[in-house]
Amino acid sequence: MISVRPSHGPLTLDRERREAIVFGQTVPLTRMEFDLLSVLIESPGRTYARDDLIARLHAIDGKMPTERALDNLIVRLRRKLRDDPRRPRLIQAVWGVGYRLIAPSADAGVELARQAIDLLPMPAFLIGTDRSVLAANSHGRRIWHPLPERIPCYDLFQCRAGSRSLKDHCCGLETMAQKVPAIRDYTVTTPAGPSSMHALYLPLTVGQSTLCLLLLTPG
Repeated sequence: MISVRPSHGPLTLDRERREAIVFGQTVPLTRMEFDLLSVLIESPGRTYARDDLIARLHAIDGKMPTERALDNLIVRLRRKLRDDPRRPRLIQAVWGVGYRLIAPSADAGVELARQAIDLLPMPAFLIGTDRSVLAANSHGRRIWHPLPERIPCYDLFQCRAGSRSLKDHCCGLETMAQKVPAIRDYTVTTPAGPSSMHALYLPLTVGQSTLCLLLLTPG
């Protein structure tokens, strides 16, 4: 039975809505781009010959794509998925054969997450199990500039609920342990001073680890 929402690392396809989702962010795809990704995600790790991919796309669409059209589809998919062809994290070219979807390692997944959160329209932070801030998107870096390297989240945000410090009550750790999203209203200290924020905590599976994606919006 074919899954309606097949997943692979940070990538999920919604076949009913014909959407691709990377780290919770919808990525717009053309019909052919989606169809190609649907073929690759059927068997991650399997190398599809170029002729096989062309035949599969022809069977889906009814039109025979050229090899050049296939290559252009791969280029566009990589660009939209923030997948560097020089250091592929998702789509790998197998020289002289074709293409395959590769499973990213934990480190590769974190690197891809760093790239993917830049797609988000609000301050976003990737937090590790040791409560260190692994990455921030451009909106987050504009608030905390310069962003200290590997700073603990409680030292960066200094979040409080009323007069109570939340250093010893970490919602991010709870989210990672329970793998359940959570929403909190906090006071967060930024370089410009204290600000009321809505904090959305999302569990994020990267390799064998579960990290936390923290999204902040004004309270």
